[in-house]
Amino acid sequence: RNHIGLQCGLCAVMKADGYGLGAVRIAPRVGRIADLLSVYSPDEAGELLAAGMTTPILILAPVHSIDRFHPVYRGLSSGLVHLVVHGEDHLRALQSLAGRYGMRLNVQVKIDTGLHRGGCERDDAKSLIETIQQPLRKGGLQLTGIMTHFISAVHDEELTRLQHDRLDSVLRSLATPISSTCMVHEANTAAMVQWNWSHRNMVRVGLAWTGTVPHGVKPLEGFQPVVSWRSRLAP
Repeated sequence: RNHIGLQCGLCAVMKADGYGLGAVRIAPRVGRIADLLSVYSPDEAGELLAAGMTTPILILAPVHSIDRFHPVYRGLSSGLVHLVVHGEDHLRALQSLAGRYGMRLNVQVKIDTGLHRGGCERDDAKSLIETIQQPLRKGGLQLTGIMTHFISAVHDEELTRLQHDRLDSVLRSLATPISSTCMVHEANTAAMVQWNWSHRNMVRVGLAWTGTVPHGVKPLEGFQPVVSWRSRLAP
Protein backbone atom coordinates (compact mmCIF):
# COMPACT_ATOMS: atom_id res chain seq x y z
CA ARG A 1 0.00 0.00 0.00
CA ASN A 2 2.86 2.38 0.79
CA HIS A 3 4.44 1.59 -2.59
CA ILE A 4 1.35 2.19 -4.77
CA GLY A 5 -0.01 5.14 -2.78
CA LEU A 6 -3.41 5.84 -1.30
CA GLN A 7 -4.88 6.99 -4.64
CA CYS A 8 -4.30 3.59 -6.26
CA GLY A 9 -6.71 0.75 -5.56
CA LEU A 10 -5.52 -2.64 -4.33
CA CYS A 11 -7.07 -5.88 -5.56
CA ALA A 12 -5.80 -8.93 -3.67
CA VAL A 13 -6.05 -12.26 -5.50
CA MET A 14 -7.30 -14.93 -3.08
CA LYS A 15 -7.86 -17.80 -5.53
CA ALA A 16 -6.88 -21.44 -4.83
CA ASP A 17 -7.94 -21.10 -1.19
CA GLY A 18 -5.71 -18.10 -0.66
CA TYR A 19 -2.80 -19.92 -2.35
CA GLY A 20 -3.23 -22.75 0.13
CA LEU A 21 -3.09 -20.54 3.22
CA GLY A 22 -6.85 -20.66 3.82
CA ALA A 23 -8.89 -17.95 2.10
CA VAL A 24 -11.59 -17.78 4.79
CA ARG A 25 -8.92 -17.33 7.46
CA ILE A 26 -6.74 -14.88 5.53
CA ALA A 27 -9.32 -12.77 3.66
CA PRO A 28 -10.64 -10.79 6.66
CA ARG A 29 -7.13 -9.54 7.39
CA VAL A 30 -6.29 -8.77 3.76
CA GLY A 31 -9.71 -7.19 3.31
CA ARG A 32 -8.88 -4.51 5.88
CA ILE A 33 -6.34 -3.09 3.44
CA ALA A 34 -7.53 -4.27 0.02
CA ASP A 35 -10.29 -2.47 -1.90
CA LEU A 36 -11.23 -5.62 -3.80
CA LEU A 37 -10.64 -9.36 -3.43
CA SER A 38 -10.55 -11.61 -6.48
CA VAL A 39 -11.20 -15.33 -6.68
CA TYR A 40 -11.50 -17.74 -9.57
CA SER A 41 -14.91 -19.34 -9.17
CA PRO A 42 -18.37 -18.67 -7.73
CA ASP A 43 -17.80 -21.39 -5.14
CA GLU A 44 -14.65 -19.65 -3.91
CA ALA A 45 -16.58 -16.39 -3.65
CA GLY A 46 -19.44 -18.20 -1.92
CA GLU A 47 -17.12 -19.46 0.83
CA LEU A 48 -15.98 -15.92 1.59
CA LEU A 49 -19.51 -14.53 1.53
CA ALA A 50 -20.79 -17.29 3.79
CA ALA A 51 -18.00 -16.41 6.22
CA GLY A 52 -19.29 -12.82 6.39
CA MET A 53 -16.86 -11.00 4.08
CA THR A 54 -17.95 -7.43 3.28
CA THR A 55 -15.04 -6.47 1.02
CA PRO A 56 -16.14 -6.50 -2.67
CA ILE A 57 -15.25 -9.70 -4.53
CA LEU A 58 -14.36 -10.13 -8.21
CA ILE A 59 -14.94 -13.55 -9.80
CA LEU A 60 -12.38 -14.06 -12.56
CA ALA A 61 -13.85 -17.10 -14.34
CA PRO A 62 -16.75 -16.66 -16.77
CA VAL A 63 -20.06 -17.01 -14.91
CA HIS A 64 -23.12 -17.71 -17.06
CA SER A 65 -25.78 -18.41 -14.44
CA ILE A 66 -26.26 -18.46 -10.68
CA ASP A 67 -28.87 -20.32 -8.67
CA ARG A 68 -30.95 -18.25 -6.27
CA PHE A 69 -29.82 -20.45 -3.39
CA HIS A 70 -26.09 -19.98 -4.05
CA PRO A 71 -24.39 -17.50 -1.66
CA VAL A 72 -23.15 -15.54 -4.69
CA TYR A 73 -26.75 -14.64 -5.59
CA ARG A 74 -27.01 -12.43 -2.52
CA GLY A 75 -23.61 -10.94 -3.32
CA LEU A 76 -24.75 -10.07 -6.83
CA SER A 77 -28.02 -8.53 -5.70
CA SER A 78 -26.25 -6.36 -3.11
CA GLY A 79 -23.53 -5.27 -5.55
CA LEU A 80 -20.79 -6.85 -3.45
CA VAL A 81 -19.82 -9.35 -6.16
CA HIS A 82 -18.42 -8.27 -9.53
CA LEU A 83 -18.28 -10.53 -12.60
CA VAL A 84 -15.80 -10.52 -15.48
CA VAL A 85 -17.07 -10.28 -19.08
CA HIS A 86 -15.04 -12.49 -21.44
CA GLY A 87 -16.74 -11.96 -24.80
CA GLU A 88 -19.90 -11.22 -26.78
CA ASP A 89 -21.66 -14.52 -26.05
CA HIS A 90 -20.79 -14.18 -22.40
CA LEU A 91 -22.11 -10.61 -22.37
CA ARG A 92 -25.47 -11.80 -23.68
CA ALA A 93 -25.60 -14.50 -21.01
CA LEU A 94 -25.01 -11.92 -18.28
CA GLN A 95 -27.62 -9.58 -19.76
CA SER A 96 -30.08 -12.47 -19.66
CA LEU A 97 -29.10 -13.25 -16.06
CA ALA A 98 -29.62 -9.63 -15.02
CA GLY A 99 -32.98 -9.45 -16.79
CA ARG A 100 -34.22 -12.74 -15.34
CA TYR A 101 -33.57 -11.63 -11.78
CA GLY A 102 -34.30 -7.94 -12.37
CA MET A 103 -31.01 -6.86 -10.86
CA ARG A 104 -28.06 -4.70 -11.78
CA LEU A 105 -24.86 -6.72 -12.15
CA ASN A 106 -21.49 -5.11 -11.55
CA VAL A 107 -19.18 -6.27 -14.33
CA GLN A 108 -15.61 -5.76 -15.47
CA VAL A 109 -14.40 -6.36 -19.01
CA LYS A 110 -11.26 -8.43 -19.47
CA ILE A 111 -9.36 -7.63 -22.67
CA ASP A 112 -6.93 -10.14 -24.15
CA THR A 113 -3.82 -8.11 -24.97
CA GLY A 114 -1.71 -11.15 -25.81
CA LEU A 115 -1.81 -13.77 -23.06
CA HIS A 116 -4.78 -15.68 -24.55
CA ARG A 117 -6.02 -16.79 -21.13
CA GLY A 118 -9.61 -15.63 -21.20
CA GLY A 119 -10.94 -12.20 -22.06
CA CYS A 120 -12.41 -10.66 -25.19
CA GLU A 121 -10.52 -9.89 -28.38
CA ARG A 122 -9.25 -6.33 -28.69
CA ASP A 123 -11.36 -5.82 -31.82
CA ASP A 124 -14.49 -6.63 -29.79
CA ALA A 125 -13.60 -4.68 -26.64
CA LYS A 126 -14.88 -1.27 -27.76
CA SER A 127 -18.30 -2.65 -28.70
CA LEU A 128 -18.59 -4.65 -25.48
CA ILE A 129 -17.70 -1.72 -23.25
CA GLU A 130 -20.00 0.69 -25.06
CA THR A 131 -22.88 -1.80 -24.88
CA ILE A 132 -22.42 -2.06 -21.11
CA GLN A 133 -22.23 1.74 -20.82
CA GLN A 134 -25.75 2.13 -22.21
CA PRO A 135 -28.31 3.43 -19.67
CA LEU A 136 -29.60 0.80 -17.28
CA ARG A 137 -33.12 -0.53 -17.47
CA LYS A 138 -34.79 -2.57 -14.72
CA GLY A 139 -32.01 -5.12 -14.89
CA GLY A 140 -28.72 -4.48 -16.58
CA LEU A 141 -24.97 -4.30 -16.36
CA GLN A 142 -22.90 -1.66 -14.59
CA LEU A 143 -19.32 -1.22 -15.79
CA THR A 144 -17.04 -1.17 -12.75
CA GLY A 145 -13.73 -2.17 -14.26
CA ILE A 146 -11.53 -2.93 -17.26
CA MET A 147 -8.62 -5.32 -16.96
CA THR A 148 -5.96 -7.32 -18.75
CA HIS A 149 -3.31 -9.85 -17.75
CA PHE A 150 0.41 -9.52 -18.46
CA ILE A 151 2.34 -12.30 -20.16
CA SER A 152 5.84 -11.88 -18.72
CA ALA A 153 6.15 -8.95 -16.34
CA VAL A 154 9.03 -10.53 -14.45
CA HIS A 155 11.63 -10.12 -17.19
CA ASP A 156 10.11 -8.58 -20.33
CA GLU A 157 9.45 -4.86 -19.91
CA GLU A 158 9.11 -4.28 -23.67
CA LEU A 159 6.34 -6.86 -24.03
CA THR A 160 4.63 -5.62 -20.88
CA ARG A 161 4.71 -2.06 -22.20
CA LEU A 162 3.20 -3.30 -25.49
CA GLN A 163 0.28 -4.87 -23.63
CA HIS A 164 -0.11 -1.68 -21.59
CA ASP A 165 -0.28 0.36 -24.79
CA ARG A 166 -2.80 -2.03 -26.34
CA LEU A 167 -5.12 -1.49 -23.40
CA ASP A 168 -4.59 2.25 -23.73
CA SER A 169 -5.63 2.12 -27.39
CA VAL A 170 -8.94 0.51 -26.44
CA LEU A 171 -9.61 3.11 -23.75
CA ARG A 172 -8.86 5.95 -26.19
CA SER A 173 -11.21 4.50 -28.81
CA LEU A 174 -14.31 4.70 -26.62
CA ALA A 175 -16.96 7.16 -27.74
CA THR A 176 -17.92 7.72 -24.10
CA PRO A 177 -14.95 7.81 -21.71
CA ILE A 178 -15.14 5.47 -18.75
CA SER A 179 -16.12 6.84 -15.36
CA SER A 180 -13.39 8.02 -13.03
CA THR A 181 -14.60 5.38 -10.58
CA CYS A 182 -14.13 2.55 -13.10
CA MET A 183 -11.24 0.33 -11.97
CA VAL A 184 -8.53 -0.20 -14.58
CA HIS A 185 -6.04 -2.86 -13.57
CA GLU A 186 -3.28 -4.79 -15.28
CA ALA A 187 -0.32 -4.92 -12.88
CA ASN A 188 0.49 -8.20 -11.19
CA THR A 189 3.07 -8.43 -8.40
CA ALA A 190 6.10 -8.22 -10.70
CA ALA A 191 4.79 -5.19 -12.60
CA MET A 192 3.55 -3.48 -9.44
CA VAL A 193 6.98 -3.71 -7.85
CA GLN A 194 9.04 -2.75 -10.90
CA TRP A 195 7.04 -0.27 -12.99
CA ASN A 196 4.91 2.52 -11.58
CA TRP A 197 3.48 3.24 -15.04
CA SER A 198 1.58 -0.06 -14.83
CA HIS A 199 -0.31 0.86 -11.66
CA ARG A 200 -3.17 2.77 -13.35
CA ASN A 201 -5.88 3.27 -10.69
CA MET A 202 -5.67 -0.27 -9.32
CA VAL A 203 -3.16 -3.13 -9.10
CA ARG A 204 -4.16 -6.81 -8.93
CA VAL A 205 -1.64 -8.85 -6.96
CA GLY A 206 -1.39 -12.31 -5.44
CA LEU A 207 2.16 -13.00 -4.33
CA ALA A 208 2.62 -9.45 -3.04
CA TRP A 209 0.11 -9.79 -0.20
CA THR A 210 2.01 -12.88 0.99
CA GLY A 211 5.14 -10.75 1.34
CA THR A 212 6.98 -12.39 -1.55
CA VAL A 213 7.82 -11.66 -5.19
CA PRO A 214 8.65 -13.85 -8.20
CA HIS A 215 12.23 -15.07 -8.58
CA GLY A 216 14.24 -12.39 -10.37
CA VAL A 217 12.29 -9.44 -8.94
CA LYS A 218 13.78 -7.35 -6.15
CA PRO A 219 11.43 -7.29 -3.13
CA LEU A 220 10.07 -4.02 -1.82
CA GLU A 221 11.85 -2.65 1.21
CA GLY A 222 10.39 -4.11 4.37
CA PHE A 223 8.72 -7.07 2.67
CA GLN A 224 8.45 -10.09 4.96
CA PRO A 225 6.74 -13.41 4.14
CA VAL A 226 3.46 -13.87 6.02
CA VAL A 227 4.16 -17.55 6.61
CA SER A 228 7.17 -19.72 7.32
CA TRP A 229 7.50 -23.48 7.31
CA ARG A 230 9.28 -25.35 10.08
CA SER A 231 9.97 -29.02 10.47
CA ARG A 232 12.03 -31.29 12.65
CA LEU A 233 13.71 -34.61 12.16
CA ALA A 234 11.79 -37.54 13.57
CA PRO A 235 13.79 -39.44 16.22
